Amino acid sequence: MVFSQAPDKRHNVGTQVGALVFYGRRRYVKLLNMYLERNLATNGGVLDEVVFAVRTKDTEDLRFLEVLLARNPGVYRRSPGPSIQAPAHWQQSYSIIRSDRIYVKIDDDVVFIQDGAIEAVVEEKLQSRYLFVSANVVNHPLLSHVHAQLGALLPFHQPPRGLNPNDAYKPFVVSDNATVLDDSPARAGRYEAGDACWSLDWQCAAIAHYSFLHHLRAGSLDAYDFNTWDLSYPEYQRWSINFFAFNSSDLSGPLLTDKTDDEVQAYISQTLPAFRKQHAAAVGNSALVVHFAYFAQEDNLLLNAPGLLREYTRVAEEYTNGTLLLREEDEEVLKGKFGLLLPNNKVVPLDDPNDPFEVAQKTATLGGEFGYYQKDFVAFNGTDIRLG
Repeated sequence: MVFSQAPDKRHNVGTQVGALVFYGRRRYVKLLNMYLERNLATNGGVLDEVVFAVRTKDTEDLRFLEVLLARNPGVYRRSPGPSIQAPAHWQQSYSIIRSDRIYVKIDDDVVFIQDGAIEAVVEEKLQSRYLFVSANVVNHPLLSHVHAQLGALLPFHQPPRGLNPNDAYKPFVVSDNATVLDDSPARAGRYEAGDACWSLDWQCAAIAHYSFLHHLRAGSLDAYDFNTWDLSYPEYQRWSINFFAFNSSDLSGPLLTDKTDDEVQAYISQTLPAFRKQHAAAVGNSALVVHFAYFAQEDNLLLNAPGLLREYTRVAEEYTNGTLLLREEDEEVLKGKFGLLLPNNKVVPLDDPNDPFEVAQKTATLGGEFGYYQKDFVAFNGTDIRLG
């Protein structure tokens, strides 16, 4: 991939900084790690430490985490004991940080961090104007709406798939003669955290991703720029906490105990700022990060845009000049988990849903197009019947 890279904006911020990563999925963290290592203080960045709050019991995920810890001894550390689990996992996750530094909480599926983004959120946090400071996050319910209004989102769409193998999984393209989102799923997006487009629809996520990649290649990431966006105006509302700066004192005490994931998201982003009468904000200049997918978007995004994660892998390698680990697993993410669901509810297994030729050949042989059926953690035997 060729893209225009802006001047390196990493610099010292005059305070100690840590990253708190909620760890669980190695297929994303292998990308995120290249950005984390690039931003370590020992590599010219500002991160003095990276702390992993472990929230998985998967053996391979845990083994990969040990590889990361061994690569960066004394700088990377993890939460003690086994995986942090409900009902106290949120309180435990935020209690493993130190009190002498600012932290940036990072979701494990952040797949791009612009040089200077960590510095930008930390420096705004040091101004004490806002309780929490978010980055300018791509694929984020509130900020995707902002990006659309700025004109940064482009009318990407995926042409319909035909029965010819060469027609399977056509790449996303910008609509012909279109400069606005009127005929796009993104047109229905609303400025709210639970919006059906920005937080649930994989097509809206795809539009956000392909628009970002277009601007990255074109050297036009300034299309996303704004100064500071008050996330608590005109009212205290919920926003997605994918990447934000905070102090340990901001989240001290037992108030996060016994809360579900959804309740904690609302508590941190909405309830706490309202209680303290301190707003939250997003920094919009040189602070871009990309969040891959919300739970409701993830499977369909991986299936219908199978090259997207590989594209972000190429970006990470070139942007960070880093080392990608687990390359041999790139094609193994979804194998054995999906099949084509026929009208009679019989499931035809797919060896690899990321293989467009296999999908196209099987749909052509069967004489139609079919939905996908996911069967977690169990191999198909060719005679599976959908239950329920």
